[in-house]
Amino acid sequence: MPAPDLSIIIPVYNSAKWLADCLDSLLRHNEVNSEILCIDDGSTDDSPSVLAQYLGRYPKRIKVLTQSNQGQSAARNAGIDIAQGQYLWFFDSDDRCTPNRLDRILQQADDAGLDVRLFAGKSFRDSSASIRQWLNYLIYYKRGLQNPQILSGMEIAALLAARGMWRPSPVMYFINRRYLAEVGTRFIPGIIHEDDAFTFDVVLKAKRTFQGPEQLYLRRIRANSTMTGKDKAYSAYSYTQAFGAMLDTCQSLNPPDEATARYVAEIVARIGNAAAKLAAPGYQDINDRLASAPDSPIKSLVRNRLTSPDSFADTPTYRFARTFIHDAAHFSLAWWRGDNSE
Repeated sequence: MPAPDLSIIIPVYNSAKWLADCLDSLLRHNEVNSEILCIDDGSTDDSPSVLAQYLGRYPKRIKVLTQSNQGQSAARNAGIDIAQGQYLWFFDSDDRCTPNRLDRILQQADDAGLDVRLFAGKSFRDSSASIRQWLNYLIYYKRGLQNPQILSGMEIAALLAARGMWRPSPVMYFINRRYLAEVGTRFIPGIIHEDDAFTFDVVLKAKRTFQGPEQLYLRRIRANSTMTGKDKAYSAYSYTQAFGAMLDTCQSLNPPDEATARYVAEIVARIGNAAAKLAAPGYQDINDRLASAPDSPIKSLVRNRLTSPDSFADTPTYRFARTFIHDAAHFSLAWWRGDNSE
């Protein structure tokens, strides 16, 4: 039996309410030879029962791995270890796949010898999410850039950062499995915001990448998800760990020009600033982490872009402006609610 073209890695933790919707959207793609790897991360709801039902119905397409609760990073890493597909796609168990054909995109990626194939997505609102929560991600996943050239990872990252379109979520990337094995990147266990360090390392080290216009991923915006229900102290710690890992990645990078280095540094500094804004007593200071990082052409540029917790983004003026924009969008989009809620 030939190896799959695509391994879809899905961490599952207490997502029984949405799991069938997620799996059905993926199983509709009969045009591609894929394996769906579901890693049950110690669920305590009906998720194991749902997985057992789908495994019984689709034994050739679905595999289920069960582990004690270790977090999303550990679940994704376990999926990487057992994946057999040429490309990997990380997927969340409460989201959906669009009907767009996957086989053509994967064939194009294979023909071009891509390390990473980038694409876009869009969000939809679950009934549990407020309008304001949904508006935070209204256009976040759309990433309208279509670059006609094959670029290095540093080049595509700088291009996206320059346009405000850099997105660390790994659900927006097909990653060549052999390439991932070569660079050895894994998700940092025990944290949230693990996507920041993982995607940065995978993309920035790639030699051949391509950004297409397709919207393949449908992100469900709901209350109390990893994105919308974040503990402040845990977030600060996680951002700090991701920031340190990204600085380690920078040690191996050799930017082709000053502009590329500057935009790459902005990606790293954004995570450092996120940690600094949330920092609580006892967390390692971001500047200390920067000082202990190995020297690299990007390190000094990161230092120049770090800001204090009382930066403009935290001022009352900024918060008022952000709230005003959200509320204005809420009223102007009220008529659209029926098309974007569950």
